[in-house]
Amino acid sequence: MLSPYQITLLLVLPILLSYIYSTYISPNPQYSIIIDAGSTGSRLFIYTSSPFSRIGSAKISPGLNAFTFTRDESNDYTKKNKYKTPQQQYVKLFNKIQSIVPASRRSTTPVKILATAGMRLISNEQSEEIYESLREGLGSPFPYPILNILTLSGREEGYYSLLSSNYLLGIIDEDMRRIGGEGMVGSLDMGGSSTQITFDPEGGEEIREEGLFIHSYLGFGGDTLREKVWDKIVSSNSNSNPCAFVGWSVTWGGRTLTGTGSSEKCRSLILSVLDPIDAHSTSSKINIDGIEHPKIRGKFLAMSLYFFASDCLRSMSKGGERFVQNWPNPSPNDMREAVKDFCGRNWEELEPVRGTAHKWTRFDGFPHRCLETVYIHTLLRDGYGFDGDGRDVEFVLEIGGEEVEWTMGMALESRVKSMK
Repeated sequence: MLSPYQITLLLVLPILLSYIYSTYISPNPQYSIIIDAGSTGSRLFIYTSSPFSRIGSAKISPGLNAFTFTRDESNDYTKKNKYKTPQQQYVKLFNKIQSIVPASRRSTTPVKILATAGMRLISNEQSEEIYESLREGLGSPFPYPILNILTLSGREEGYYSLLSSNYLLGIIDEDMRRIGGEGMVGSLDMGGSSTQITFDPEGGEEIREEGLFIHSYLGFGGDTLREKVWDKIVSSNSNSNPCAFVGWSVTWGGRTLTGTGSSEKCRSLILSVLDPIDAHSTSSKINIDGIEHPKIRGKFLAMSLYFFASDCLRSMSKGGERFVQNWPNPSPNDMREAVKDFCGRNWEELEPVRGTAHKWTRFDGFPHRCLETVYIHTLLRDGYGFDGDGRDVEFVLEIGGEEVEWTMGMALESRVKSMK
């Protein structure tokens, strides 16, 4: 005859074992979703916490900031927004991952929607209007709980990029502890509306955000820098655009700007935008947007637009032998040699292949690869002060099959905090 205690134990034990299995042993671990709501589009990443892993992703365009304004229709790189509301776009985004997150897990899969530089550039009122639209549109009966919808700071974005880089390289583990004695690598990230640099100027042993140099240059991403350059050309009453392939033209500010493909003149023009005061200084380094940073230290990974534009240069430059030979660690001087040939190519020759020439270059983005690669070279050499002959920057898309980007760093930190 079983005692009441034994009966209770027999009833409770299966429930307890089931909980332990599903929480700590089950091959179906807890999911979480982080959405990088960038200036050109939103990218969704799915993570599991134990074991820590990224198991899926999806993307959609345009960026959330496109719901506040429409660029001048004369810009040929602008596509009409086919979504009427932000929530309509995001429902489409979530539909792309239906096969990854089981229906039984969706109600316990938290979602963080974090916007970056595109939303930092618009007013708080405009961004809040978009966020409120998402909160209402993604409420019940939407199956995923929305934890956060907010704008990520540039500092946070830079910090998470550094964590992601060092985790994928095996320099830190999933508990954010250093492995061995290898120094932390810095990170260089660039999107459409901002660019970030993050590194440890002291080379300390501990991973402390406050010990890092982190700066996000808002308004100095690939798209916004291009507009600043075009504005500069228009203000000088010129129709010549040295930062475009020979013969390519665009209407901007009431003028038709035609490419002359001069990388050195383009570099000078970009310098005048980056630092109007010291653009013609003989110093080896300028202060971008008036910001001074410590001397560059250690190795760096360059991701996102750094990689996409530079890889296009690698695949299409006919005169950049050293750049190609030393890829993915070319020196700034290697790059300077390559962009001279690349930008000097005739648009008549390039236009027929603009949509197929490079795997990671869109049809509407191809005309801007000249300016972007000159900008990257100028930023590394003149802006940040990297050694012209040094090979301290590695251009990366993936490490071990995993894309290098900031959301993994955020997921990593969230996992560590949840275990404390």
